[in-house]
Amino acid sequence: MNTIKTEKKTKLITIPKDVFDYLSVVAKENKISLNRYLESIITDVARQDMLKKSSEIMLHGYKNDPDLTAFTELDGEDYYETE
Repeated sequence: MNTIKTEKKTKLITIPKDVFDYLSVVAKENKISLNRYLESIITDVARQDMLKKSSEIMLHGYKNDPDLTAFTELDGEDYYETE
């Protein structure tokens, strides 16, 4: 079985004590380490941001690329299937 090894980096962050305490409780409730919980939150937020930026780039291309917008001239036209 092949596994993908992900490179990781370490960064020290400072967060308010009340937030730290809350996150510690949530991690414990989910039976995972605080480190693993924070890693999952940060990773999810970063991936959502990357997807949003990628979709904005693709939308720009879709709206402006004549090869991709050629069929929009047919928008609003009735569509009939042939039998």
